[in-house]
Amino acid sequence: MRDTFHEDPAPQTDDERFGAFPGFARLAAEGRFTVPIAETFPLADWRKALDISLTGHAHGKLLLLPAVAGAD
Repeated sequence: MRDTFHEDPAPQTDDERFGAFPGFARLAAEGRFTVPIAETFPLADWRKALDISLTGHAHGKLLLLPAVAGAD
């Protein structure tokens, strides 16, 4: 599995990598699981989000928001 800062060379099955997702989805639907959002960015500001991510000091997820068609 790869994340921003580490690599795990051990091979994993899809079930090992993604098997917990249904449980997380159930907990989220029940309001028992949340993901903290540190900040949102327009897609055009991806570099700013990347810079913050690379510091390792974001207190939650950094989300890039796509442009909405017709929202000019």
